[in-house]
Amino acid sequence: MAASLANPAMPRIGVRGVYARKMIVPVIRVMKAIGYARAIVFHGAVDGTGKGMDEASVCGPTWCAELTETGEFHEYQLQPAKLGLAVHDPADLAPENDLKRESKRFVALIQGRENGTGARRQALELNAALILKVAGKVDTIPEGMACAARTIDDGKAFTTLEAGSPPKTDSRPMAWHGCADYWTKGEDHDHGTAGHQIRRPLSAHQSGRIYARGTGQGQCFSHGATGNGESPSG
Repeated sequence: MAASLANPAMPRIGVRGVYARKMIVPVIRVMKAIGYARAIVFHGAVDGTGKGMDEASVCGPTWCAELTETGEFHEYQLQPAKLGLAVHDPADLAPENDLKRESKRFVALIQGRENGTGARRQALELNAALILKVAGKVDTIPEGMACAARTIDDGKAFTTLEAGSPPKTDSRPMAWHGCADYWTKGEDHDHGTAGHQIRRPLSAHQSGRIYARGTGQGQCFSHGATGNGESPSG
């Protein structure tokens, strides 16, 4: 089935956040069927509320399914405490109502001017780690979080944003509605080349999500955070 549905124009590696835990396995199966080689699908919870988000959560557990190049997928759970993270109040992730103020907060975040133990900073590191893991840049989630932290603190995250949009001939949209994909040129899977891009517009799209751009050169990427513990509509 996967071979018959595979489209060479589709990405081969992807990360998907879904609005409900019950959607994780159906979505990972669809991704396999349409030709993804590696993928992670996840849903994050808010402790004690029965609510969740289409992001990896620092407010409770995150349930994941990971597709590998063997064609199999396995399910697992991420717990903030086991990753050395605090369990945060979702209110700490809430965006500003004003786009200009939120944009300034976003810049401060990726410039490393936000406390490393804060909710937004830890949420950014955790979600970036999932992208790095599925892309083969790191072997574990903690390694990915450490990579994200270094990239923020040494200024590379902000420098990448400032560099502007990737060349139109070498890029396709990378992320939208909580999704992040690596696109390749033909069958090339070397994610160290400049042709592999993550592209997210800086905007308040989807109830205050914040987005960043990054290159596929071992750098880490930003995360869109929702503050109400529920999946925003697209």
